[in-house]
Amino acid sequence: MDKKVALYCDEGVSASALEHLRKSLLREGVQNIRLVSRLDLKKDNWKKDTFLLIVPGGRDVPYHKALKGEPNKNIRSFVEEGGRYLGLCAGAYYGSAGIEFEKGTALEIVESRELCFFPGVARGPAYGNHQFCYRSSRGARVAHLLLADSVSAAFFNGGPAFI
Repeated sequence: MDKKVALYCDEGVSASALEHLRKSLLREGVQNIRLVSRLDLKKDNWKKDTFLLIVPGGRDVPYHKALKGEPNKNIRSFVEEGGRYLGLCAGAYYGSAGIEFEKGTALEIVESRELCFFPGVARGPAYGNHQFCYRSSRGARVAHLLLADSVSAAFFNGGPAFI
């Protein structure tokens, strides 16, 4: 049986981030994709046929509300048993031990999280406060990625730096 890529698709996920991610995976030849909800992650049967869980961009606070407790325990055991977690934007904040988002502004979030895959703080937006807007791409940037043998680019809108 081919193992799947599971895409988290529930409270807090940006519909456009999810759709762009799904299209990118398909363009790269990833065919075995399934959407998972907080209810799916609360059970542990999703783990046996999954090799990668991706938590896309959106809003971390609804992720925290939906996944604290049993879903996070299952995500953590999945990774400890050899599975992979890829957090993009809000998913990257969510996988860290702590969050400092827009500190000192009306959008401030300074909290700890359960997964702690990155043991430090995810601080953002990486390009500075007052750059991010939930309702638009104002402040978005192209992030240049240095890969082993090439350079690529990614859309970057509010994601963190890891401290």
